[in-house]
Amino acid sequence: MEVNSYAPRELIYGSKHDFAMSSEDKQYYWVVFVGRRPGIYTSWETAGLQVNGYSGNLFKRYTTFDEAEGALLQFHEERYRLLQMQSVRTAHQSSDDASTSISSLQVQRQQSLSTTFVLGIFLGFVACILFALLLDSE
Repeated sequence: MEVNSYAPRELIYGSKHDFAMSSEDKQYYWVVFVGRRPGIYTSWETAGLQVNGYSGNLFKRYTTFDEAEGALLQFHEERYRLLQMQSVRTAHQSSDDASTSISSLQVQRQQSLSTTFVLGIFLGFVACILFALLLDSE
């Protein structure tokens, strides 16, 4: 069986014997999306080894190689798109967290300046009273 030239050959597992037609004259292709070794398999015996006992496995049987290849490529494109969306969300959260941190620092700084200003006025007032008492005692 000839494989399309653009096929990800490293994802096709099986021997030449596996490409032979079955007794029902039907060839199936198993796509392991999530498993020990994701890819396209030409026999259930080989594909089953990749998913049996693997938690969260994901696989499907197709009747043509083109369908199997298209499904695998679509799965990877969708996964890539979701990862990009997650990284954008994470970047936005980091940006929001940073702006929240800056806002809280600005509020703390304003409160600190207000406290310093009130304390300065109070100490100035106390200094004036002490100076007035000092002048009266002379």
